[in-house]
Amino acid sequence: MNNDHQLALDEDLPGDLWASTVRLTIDHGFGGTPLWYETMVFPTGSYSDIACERYETEEEARAGHARIVASILDGTFQGY
Repeated sequence: MNNDHQLALDEDLPGDLWASTVRLTIDHGFGGTPLWYETMVFPTGSYSDIACERYETEEEARAGHARIVASILDGTFQGY
């Protein structure tokens, strides 16, 4: 894995939520499919996440971030 590539997407959203997608510093696949990226959704001002998805590639992470943001914007988002 190329550790030089970084990704950070961060958006304040309606409903006092924010979505963050980052490249992780360690593989969170834990022996399975490598998972190097993560999108989390938080209530504004909190670090207690209400949703988390992990991805193998940057392309999957960008698409996942966009999908989660779209679901928040269209009212179909469901956290844990």
